[in-house]
Amino acid sequence: MMFVLVCVLVALILGGLVGLLVTRDPGYVMISYAEYVVETSLWVGILLVIGLLLFFWLSGWLIRRVLQSQRGLNSFFLSRKVRAARSATVRGLLIMAEGRWQEARKLLVSAAGAAETPLINYLNAARASHELGEHQVRDEYLLAAQESTPGARFAVGLTQAEFNMEEGQYETALAILLELRKRAPKHRAVLGMLAETREALNDWQALERMLGDLKKHQVMDTAALEALSTRIWHAKIMDPAHVEQSVKALPKTLQTDAVLIQEWVDQLLEQGRPDAGRLSEEVLRMSINKEYNAELVLRYGEVDGGESAKQIGHVNGWLKHRADDPDLLLTLGRLEMRTDQLAQARQHFEASLAQRANDTVYAELGRLCIAMDDQETGVQYLLQALSGLPQVPALQNA
Repeated sequence: MMFVLVCVLVALILGGLVGLLVTRDPGYVMISYAEYVVETSLWVGILLVIGLLLFFWLSGWLIRRVLQSQRGLNSFFLSRKVRAARSATVRGLLIMAEGRWQEARKLLVSAAGAAETPLINYLNAARASHELGEHQVRDEYLLAAQESTPGARFAVGLTQAEFNMEEGQYETALAILLELRKRAPKHRAVLGMLAETREALNDWQALERMLGDLKKHQVMDTAALEALSTRIWHAKIMDPAHVEQSVKALPKTLQTDAVLIQEWVDQLLEQGRPDAGRLSEEVLRMSINKEYNAELVLRYGEVDGGESAKQIGHVNGWLKHRADDPDLLLTLGRLEMRTDQLAQARQHFEASLAQRANDTVYAELGRLCIAMDDQETGVQYLLQALSGLPQVPALQNA
């Protein structure tokens, strides 16, 4: 209230002073331009100048307000377009999850122009086209994705490689993935896809060199990595040109893999190499010494390592730690048959049979007894070996 009174008082004083000055001397102002002349008092001229200044200030203020309103209006309409594009993108992704590729693609492409992240729209439109088998259209959307967003080349390349792999075009995928790996050597998705591609192309040497990176960057869990390592060594072992060198270089974790060792033995024996028996015996013995395995023990009795007496000694050594093991007794009997120790072989076969009834042991005893001129007992054992066969109607009443 006090401030208002002060302002009124000041205004009255100034007004009085101005009135006094106007009364004393109104002044004179003349403006002449060409043939035009404007004459007025000084005080009227001052008021006109002030009026003009106020006019220009108000005009500028109005222009600024109009421009601000226009920007606000534009922002409002743009915001609506962005929200609509976002909504269409979400609907398109949901429809994609349902496998409705055609509808999803239409929504995603229509929203791409106003979308905040057009890369997502175009990549998923490419995915929908891929699922529809429209590969040319798919590639067009991949190109649009790359052009829509700076730095999108990596994501587009990864998607392209994925499509190539799904189509079985592993050579094309490999070229893309190798280029991506140069740009991002530690990228887990790139490493995983590269490993899958090289396995599909049977590029086992390159895949073996990747094992360290796959483990270091945790691309696979331990079980998957071990399974991959086994497949690599399986492929190397099954290569006739490198069968001997491969098995000698087996990692410790695979030296007790019964399936792998048996496949290696089969491969070696199939080649008919003169030293196949000796090498097979060495590898089987090495694996059994590291970790007992019944399947490998039985296979050991089938392999002729060239020195059956030494093989018998090894089996007897294992029996000291596994007395009455039926598989070891069967293996020992087979090796003794090979060295014409028929009585000892029969004794060990019967000991194996006492521990566990087995058609294979019955068969071995049958042919052994026949070889020892005990025809009747041999036939009985052979019939026992056949007892596991299913009955057929013609023989049920025989």
